[in-house]
Amino acid sequence: MTRERAIAEYRYCAQIAQELGIRAPCFVFPRNLVAYLADLRDAGFTCFRDVDETPSPLRKPHARSRRKDVGRFRRTITMHDRTFAQRGMVSIPGSMLIRSAAGWRKYIPDSSRLRRLRKGLDRVRRSGGVFHVWLHPEDLYAEWPRLENVVARFLEELGNLVRDGDLRCLTMGQLASEFQAKLAVKQGCDLSPLHTQHGYVERATPEREAVASLAISRQPTLRERARGAPVGVKADGT
Repeated sequence: MTRERAIAEYRYCAQIAQELGIRAPCFVFPRNLVAYLADLRDAGFTCFRDVDETPSPLRKPHARSRRKDVGRFRRTITMHDRTFAQRGMVSIPGSMLIRSAAGWRKYIPDSSRLRRLRKGLDRVRRSGGVFHVWLHPEDLYAEWPRLENVVARFLEELGNLVRDGDLRCLTMGQLASEFQAKLAVKQGCDLSPLHTQHGYVERATPEREAVASLAISRQPTLRERARGAPVGVKADGT
């Protein structure tokens, strides 16, 4: 896609959201093909879902091409201890895509999908971090209602953890707003666009947070509260 067309689509998306009265700070690139971030920022967006982190054995291009689907199913859940700012945008990488049950994936047991989701929640509770789960809504229709049941059970268990005060669940927009506010306080400046030699800067605090296209984070322990340590967890809803 050309830069000119991308700019036009960014602006059109923002215009439609405004006409519908929808607050739309987040942007998800088709197929996660991230591009033209400065123009996306200029269109009024503040954050985007970045490419899912891939475990080291699958980072080489030839490995990814040969084992793309297997890697997505087998890879361990990535917990993000940092959120980055890239060209003035808050970058929120994905942790786990809930894959469709279409084709050969229908043979993946629902219990296996749910087990991986539970592992993510458990890691957030124990270690903190960002657990960013996402899915394509149309994938819910394949082998219906299998995937819908998995997601419903996951959200039910997540809701219980949130009500018990163990986790927090935030949208991508909320996660980005918190990051920007903390970064501004640390730098003692306004929320102007950020540029570094590599296009990234570290997040403002060592706070540990977790995201699901929901964002999820754990609550501080009594000892951490006594120390005044900032701790959080998040889930991403775009």
